[in-house]
Amino acid sequence: MSVLEFKREKRKEELAELEQTIERVQQQQVSIKAVEQIEAKPLPLTSKVAVEREDYQTLVTAAQKYVVQEKQE
Repeated sequence: MSVLEFKREKRKEELAELEQTIERVQQQQVSIKAVEQIEAKPLPLTSKVAVEREDYQTLVTAAQKYVVQEKQE
């Protein structure tokens, strides 16, 4: 194998690793628009608000992924 062929193979391997990394990051991303559309409804006679269970789970997932990302950096 020539030096040029060896370098090509190394570049292909690096490219494959980068593509896998990009795919993992895209899977971890939470849609910002989905989080922005979450609507909090005020509860009568209290200072608390309510959100739908599905919206709450979206927020929890976003928070967990943020913490993981911060630890990795």
